[in-house]
Amino acid sequence: MRLSLLAWIALVTQLISAQQPAFKSGVELVRIPVSVMRSGEPAVDGLSASDFKLTEDGVVQSITVFEREALPISLCIALDVSGSMSEGPAELAGAAIRSVSSELRESDEIAILTFAQTSQVLVPWSSPAAAARLALTAEIAGGTSLNDATRAAFALLESAHNPRPVVLLITDGFENASRTRLQDVVKSRRQSEVLVYAFVVAPDPASTRVERMRYDPSSVGPGSSTFTPPIPDFNVNSVPELVGDSGGTSYLMTNAGHPRLFARRFIDELRYQYTLGYTPAKEFDGKYRRVKVEISKRGYQIRHRGGYLALPTGAKQ
Repeated sequence: MRLSLLAWIALVTQLISAQQPAFKSGVELVRIPVSVMRSGEPAVDGLSASDFKLTEDGVVQSITVFEREALPISLCIALDVSGSMSEGPAELAGAAIRSVSSELRESDEIAILTFAQTSQVLVPWSSPAAAARLALTAEIAGGTSLNDATRAAFALLESAHNPRPVVLLITDGFENASRTRLQDVVKSRRQSEVLVYAFVVAPDPASTRVERMRYDPSSVGPGSSTFTPPIPDFNVNSVPELVGDSGGTSYLMTNAGHPRLFARRFIDELRYQYTLGYTPAKEFDGKYRRVKVEISKRGYQIRHRGGYLALPTGAKQ
């Protein structure tokens, strides 16, 4: 079966290297993007630095940078085209890509890779307008190398140009073919500043593996990366760990109305994040440091990445 997404075409087909990506971290000013929601929508005004408390490894930090700016986005979409994505999942996935791309601005850029047994780049970094004039087709067949694809997306973001790097996984959520271990992908994610989101496709949750494995999108977030689902046969739901404490979240798509709704929420959240910056009193030592942000005002919900690798400027990982 073939998956056709109108208004896209393959520009490039290439295998992504399985080498461990090298991420750009190690600046002494630590910047933490924070998504602030109220009643399910982004809270874009009315907050100040004094409304937030930020700690690093339990030690309160002084917030010296407080910004609310709609930064240009570099969005890498990793699209699952394995055999389990036929019929209903394929339709929802196609609608999700169209809906997300329609929400982007000309200052943003987008790249698309597909994955089944292996990963392929179908659309290299392009403007939304240029990409929208094209069409994409991909063969639906084979196993699911979700871990490999996520690391491939991280590697592709190394050549992105915009200050807000984002990976969006569009998948039914199950891993059965990767050579990369899940813990190695999680380590790569924690060494980066990439936000990881997922649209988990399950047109009939009452009868799919997603429901039987009790997949819970609300379990994903800072401090929640220890969620371990049961493992039926050789399929592993790795989405909660891949998203983990990156600052992103997961959306469970079950009907035709979800792609447009979730695409708007997803892009709005990225567009209107706050950024908190601070200079740690403790010198950078190459270790992973946990960060926690709290908000004093009631009625708000926040999400942010759970930490960073404290590499000195110029240090290599």
